[in-house]
Amino acid sequence: MKTRSGQTLAVFATPVDRTVRVTEPGYTVNPNEVEQVYVGESGAQGFLTYHLHQSVALIPASGKPTLLGSEYSLIGCEREDGF
Repeated sequence: MKTRSGQTLAVFATPVDRTVRVTEPGYTVNPNEVEQVYVGESGAQGFLTYHLHQSVALIPASGKPTLLGSEYSLIGCEREDGF
């Protein structure tokens, strides 16, 4: 969206995937309270989590953009057993 001053106000989403795995046999990773909604309370050898980052930036005609705000939400989680 263009502003009166010629800058651009950009609203954008970025998907971010994260993998958490144990490094030693016999250990487990426990999901946090938010992840438990998707995978239950018990631990696993690893988890894949999916987040959506939503951000707003002001982009001038020249010069550096300014990040005005950003927040993220967990949108999914999967157990990774026996990888």
